[in-house]
Amino acid sequence: MNSPPWDPDRPLTAQGARAVIAACFPEVDSRTLKYLGSGWEFDAYLTTDGWAFRFPRRAWCADLFESERRVHELVSRVLAPKIAVPKVELMGEPTDGFPYRFAGHRFISGVPADTLNSDFEATLARGIGRALEAIHSIPEEEARAAGVVELDSEEPGRKDWLKRGLDLASRLRGLVRARHRFRTQLGCGRIVAAPSIRRSAPRHPPRPIPGASDCRAEVRSARWNH
Repeated sequence: MNSPPWDPDRPLTAQGARAVIAACFPEVDSRTLKYLGSGWEFDAYLTTDGWAFRFPRRAWCADLFESERRVHELVSRVLAPKIAVPKVELMGEPTDGFPYRFAGHRFISGVPADTLNSDFEATLARGIGRALEAIHSIPEEEARAAGVVELDSEEPGRKDWLKRGLDLASRLRGLVRARHRFRTQLGCGRIVAAPSIRRSAPRHPPRPIPGASDCRAEVRSARWNH
């Protein structure tokens, strides 16, 4: 029986991660590690001296670092300076203690979006809107050169993924009308595919977000700085 795609294909404890980091990067203070969380693709740990290390949960996830690097470089050129974009500076090679490459970037401090006080939601929404406007200003040819492709809305599982996302989004405050409008568009077959990074391995469903607290590991590296 195949294991669910969110399960790791190897064990990793904080002690194991600390040993791997120390072996690859002895200059990094890994004496104390803080577990940041796990998504479908990575386990994340924070060192004492401010390095965030991401360890792939499966073999195919180790191939994502290069595509991430290209896209991060692309969007960082158009985003406002106050928006910090992760920049991988440390790349660990496979060892006896861990079979895949892993990456480290400076931790980006800030307030996770799912813990923001409701008084600041309007400000956050405007900021996200400006960031999206900047990203969508990138010429299509530059995006394609960086490895960004348009998703096929008719690809098997794509509509189901969108519907699941809408069901989860409906739990957020103030999105009931938007959810109804988008469902109407789905019913009419009007789905606009969004740019995304195509993985070199077979596609997997995105990480589910059963509760807001579960998404913190995913958004932590894209914090909104204040």
